[in-house]
Amino acid sequence: MFPQEPELKKSILWRDLIEYFILIIGILLIFLISIYNYLLFHSIAEVISIVISGGIFFIGWNSRKYMDSSFFLIVGTSFLFISVIDLLHTLSYSGMNIFIDYDINLPTSLWIAARYWQSLSYIIASIAINKKVNPSYLMGSGVIIISILFYTIFTGLFPTCYIEDLGLTPFKIISEYVINSILLASIVILYKFRNNFNRKIFFLIVISITATIGSELAFTFYVSVSDFSNLIGHILKIVAFFFIYKAIIEIGLTNPFGLLLKSIKKSEEKYRKLVEDSLEGIWVINDETNTTFVNQSMADILGYEIDEMIETNLYEFMDEYGKKLAETNFERRRQGIKEDHEFEFLHKSGRKIFATLTTSPIFDEDGNFEGAMAFVTDVTEQKIAQEKIADMARFPLENPNPIIRLSNKYVLLANKASQDLFRIGKGSKIPEDLIIPVNEAFSRNKNIEMELEIKDLIYNLFIVPIKGKGYANIYGMDITARKEAEDNLGRFVSTVSHELRTPVSVLTLSIEFLNNHSDNITPEIEKKLREGISRNIYLLKDLIEDILTLSRIDEGKAKMEWKEYKPSLVLKDILTLMEAIGSEKNITFKVDVSEDIKLFGDSKKVDQIFRIFIDNAIKYSRESNIVEIRAIDHYKGKHNPNAKDGVLFQFEDNGIGISEKEIPSIFQRFYRSERVTDIPGTGLGLPIAKELIELHNGEVFVESKYAKGTIFYVFLPRIEKEIYTN
Repeated sequence: MFPQEPELKKSILWRDLIEYFILIIGILLIFLISIYNYLLFHSIAEVISIVISGGIFFIGWNSRKYMDSSFFLIVGTSFLFISVIDLLHTLSYSGMNIFIDYDINLPTSLWIAARYWQSLSYIIASIAINKKVNPSYLMGSGVIIISILFYTIFTGLFPTCYIEDLGLTPFKIISEYVINSILLASIVILYKFRNNFNRKIFFLIVISITATIGSELAFTFYVSVSDFSNLIGHILKIVAFFFIYKAIIEIGLTNPFGLLLKSIKKSEEKYRKLVEDSLEGIWVINDETNTTFVNQSMADILGYEIDEMIETNLYEFMDEYGKKLAETNFERRRQGIKEDHEFEFLHKSGRKIFATLTTSPIFDEDGNFEGAMAFVTDVTEQKIAQEKIADMARFPLENPNPIIRLSNKYVLLANKASQDLFRIGKGSKIPEDLIIPVNEAFSRNKNIEMELEIKDLIYNLFIVPIKGKGYANIYGMDITARKEAEDNLGRFVSTVSHELRTPVSVLTLSIEFLNNHSDNITPEIEKKLREGISRNIYLLKDLIEDILTLSRIDEGKAKMEWKEYKPSLVLKDILTLMEAIGSEKNITFKVDVSEDIKLFGDSKKVDQIFRIFIDNAIKYSRESNIVEIRAIDHYKGKHNPNAKDGVLFQFEDNGIGISEKEIPSIFQRFYRSERVTDIPGTGLGLPIAKELIELHNGEVFVESKYAKGTIFYVFLPRIEKEIYTN
């Protein structure tokens, strides 16, 4: 379920209060209308119920594919036929003068038929709540039953419900009590299966049925079709339909992700692997701190199998101190607080695991706390490295990081690293950049942490005043690489978020449009919407696969399967698979690659490299163009600056070309020219190709003439087998 913050409950409460206020005002208005013109009041009351009935049918019928329970399908379908009967009841009501040959018995008979149908639909739906019902059979049965009802009512075979000058017949009055008994029985059955419903929806349905019972009781007392008990009955009917509206239509439409999640669930197996193969640990616990889900990475971090962790309490994976800290953190999740923090777990072997966590609370749609989820990163190696640095700080003169001891005026000791960095020595004045933070540390007797940029490097400095000694120690650490990594990560996250926004927005808008306008859209528009959804799902899939590929390369986890291969065979397989794509634009491939050429490397990654350049050549070529692929063995030239023995591959097209100012940017991640925004792509193909080429100790070059074509040169050197096989 999508998490909701607890404060959202306040906005939901205010919204409900406003709607209840509108209901009260509406009832007062229609009561005043009944005083002015009872026929107008009756028509308005019935039209409201008919409109809501149609809406209930729409939701119940269109969500049938995604609901495990048949309750709303049965109720929703029945309300379609109830709305038809209520419409005829309204048109035949006394004073409408539409069914001239019929008296007051006609609208009364139609009314009692609709109420029987309504009450029976509730009890049947309650009984069949966990059973699958065929929608076609349900709709067909409804058509047959309503046809029989209309025949018996309009031919006089239906029992008489109202007699002029006498009022209601015993059949009508007894039927009202029978209907109420059925409705009461449905409440009892619903209570038994209350856990199948959201709590709020359950109470709203029960209130609606209770109001219907009150309405039917009122209709047992009237004599005239416009007397007071008839008025009360119709008002209670409006109340009943209002709460059905609250339960089914409003909650269904204002929370469409409920149905969306059901739909996504069918595709869960297809995309589950993306979560399970995440390099980051994912851990989900319920409100009792028992584990409900972990992926393989999380299990590997702690040395367990997934099955061993499922249903095991969170506190089993930490020491006593960790339990106390975890209890405090869990209470913060209950309060709706999301945060990043560090934590220590116990490995299955008993050793400590240091981790960084991003933890979030999980709430249901009513704002009730259900548990928490954490993204876990193992930082044990980094922690050990930091401890080693701390150990080295005990031997300042040998430490490669800057260490200084000073008074509030002069340097007392400086190791070689700090001498080179600050150009200071014993007896030197305090470096100017350190005067203010050092004085603050002495005056407040407090440790000061700061960052300082020196000679294009960034250092993290800890100024530690030694109490009672009159001097302070400064420990420095070069964090330039870490800062660059953080900056790169920030840019990466920002770019990925931007790239994801467009396909996600298209998917969201398309699904919402299909859900909200399915009865109005043409098959052609629906086909285009579904094609757009499919296209953007594949775009997201390609983007995720490309990101995972780059992530593995960045982390040095890209596994290479070194073996001898023939580039000609790799190209042959690629062109066979891509022939259909090329034929769509009438592309001709000319290949000049000798079958005698053999190289040593990872043929699968070489396949990926070649595929990227060929795919680009097709995408950015015009109709009926030629794509040429050549290989020059033992190449010596400008594209082999180190004069290694190897092969130069050329991928040449006569397409749209690349402008001179754009060439330096094409291997940057996510870069795409403004001229090709209408051509599908993630902007990661060329960066991936470049990284894979470099894994083979190769190089890539490009030459292009704007609007005339492009040539990519890939030089792959011959590699000594022994280096990678021994």
